[in-house]
Amino acid sequence: MVKKSILRLWTEFRSGGLSPLFLALWPVLSLYHQNATECPPGAVARSLVVFGGLGTAAILLFRVFFTDRPIASVQASIFVLLFSEGGAAFNALDRRVPDSFLGAGVEMAGLLALLALYLIILRAARPPLRRGWGPVHRAVAIGSAALFFSTALLGLRAAGRFSADDVPPADGPRGTAAPDAPDVYLIIVDGYGRADVLKDLLDFDNTPFIGALEKRGFWVAPRSRSNYPVTPEAVASMLNLRYLDTPSPLSCRTLIQQNQFQTWARKAGYQLFSFDSGWLITSSFPLSDVHIESRGRLNEFERSVLDQTVLGKLFPLLIRNDQRRAVERNLRELQALPRRPGRPKCVVAHLVLPHPPYFFDAAGGIPRAGTDFNLMGPWKEPGAYLDQLRFLNQRLTTIVDRLIAGSAVRPVILITSDHGSCFQGTVGGDDRRLIEERTSVLLAVAGPRVLTAQLNDSITPINAVRRVAETFFGKPGDPLPDKVFWEPPTREVP
Repeated sequence: MVKKSILRLWTEFRSGGLSPLFLALWPVLSLYHQNATECPPGAVARSLVVFGGLGTAAILLFRVFFTDRPIASVQASIFVLLFSEGGAAFNALDRRVPDSFLGAGVEMAGLLALLALYLIILRAARPPLRRGWGPVHRAVAIGSAALFFSTALLGLRAAGRFSADDVPPADGPRGTAAPDAPDVYLIIVDGYGRADVLKDLLDFDNTPFIGALEKRGFWVAPRSRSNYPVTPEAVASMLNLRYLDTPSPLSCRTLIQQNQFQTWARKAGYQLFSFDSGWLITSSFPLSDVHIESRGRLNEFERSVLDQTVLGKLFPLLIRNDQRRAVERNLRELQALPRRPGRPKCVVAHLVLPHPPYFFDAAGGIPRAGTDFNLMGPWKEPGAYLDQLRFLNQRLTTIVDRLIAGSAVRPVILITSDHGSCFQGTVGGDDRRLIEERTSVLLAVAGPRVLTAQLNDSITPINAVRRVAETFFGKPGDPLPDKVFWEPPTREVP
């Protein structure tokens, strides 16, 4: 039976009958190869199964309608390619066409144009227009096989280099914390700009939120800047209390999973809590005693794959609502942490707001803005960004109130951003305005005077986290110089 199945697959392959299957799997493998350093191989499995099923179904379906196998194979290949890459084509177009021009109506018209093109090609497959399909079939068979096997080999090579989640346990026994040791919360908000930059760039007054934090005992740095302009390097460096030697997405993910902040907290007797951010590079913290899953139905890779398809453009709420549920769960669980057993707690929470894509309006509803964005900039729709920031401000205020009210000992809370916004261009180059925008961040600390007295107005996240670790975990070490790095991440800028 196995031998017959293998021979049949070989026959199908030689005849070009597997082209739709290859073209269905190719976008998944290609996306994985592009993001392999941040994406564990297991996160790709469901996408491969679903798109493999799509390709197989297309083969069987089109053979029902076309008795000529080559024509059926070509038609199924075109259908699969339009379905799986239609959304990606419009995302690419959306980045090149002004926002005022490309609206939902134009996108729908484009999808209808794709359908019309497909129907024209379908008509060409009927008699008497079949002449010339042989060369087309051979070209599709060769091209699809080349795409599939090249991306599959690259993906396997990347998977072999991937650092798995088998992080060794922390060295030594857990220490014993003092009875009056406070809970420590490190809350990383993503893409949250500093108040003065938000005012100058977007004409947004964030002083009510800053005042609300100060009223609750926070010290807010007026001139804080991020150490790195992108999340992997920024989070890896602050959690390891130092600058990075040779930053890369792969090394950053390993550093995040084996981070020194949690290691020293454990040695000081703290119970370690963390959150699945929904973003793969901060989705797991193996050192944690308690890791709270976001429980979105789709992981980040699956949402990206879906966004490339026609379904992602026709039904964007499929993507948006899944991420909304994950973020909402994390916000609820964060404010409820004082009720969980275990004291004292060291909590690491990476919240993927107000960074685009936009999942919340100012009141927490579904915004009109789209889910597509360019990670490295320039970001679009500043109004939607500010609405999501307003929503986050309201929720952070509630979270802080719950954390303080529910704790027997007043907690230490550090709220900092990994980097600022990115509306003025693409990360890289020498545009001083963009460097200032991207590296200016929110940094606020609530804690005893012995901690806040060590902070300066232009402190960076690395040094703020170092001061917390030194004060409460006994991590030795003097402050480092406050440095800011740009792209490439070894390039220091003033």
